[in-house]
Amino acid sequence: MAALARTALLLATVLAVCFTLMQAGGRLLFAHLDRFEDRVNAHLEKTGAAIGGLEGSWRYLNPSVSVATFSFAGGDLQGLKLELDVPESLWRNRLVARRL
Repeated sequence: MAALARTALLLATVLAVCFTLMQAGGRLLFAHLDRFEDRVNAHLEKTGAAIGGLEGSWRYLNPSVSVATFSFAGGDLQGLKLELDVPESLWRNRLVARRL
């Protein structure tokens, strides 16, 4: 019985550490997301689209991306925001947006 409890505690600890590392890495990446705006625009250039004012933030467990302007062949969009719901995405095993 003690071996089973020890194994369960070890598994819970490993999962908690992995989740914490993913959260910390995501927070660091999203804090510096504006530095990747040129790279994103380089990839979007093939489709004739461009973004301006790329920002990343974090709200509780959820990452959030904001784009001030998104230009494409059909027009322009202003003030786009996308927040990914991490707990709901894990529960449903697919990406779930909290806000769009």
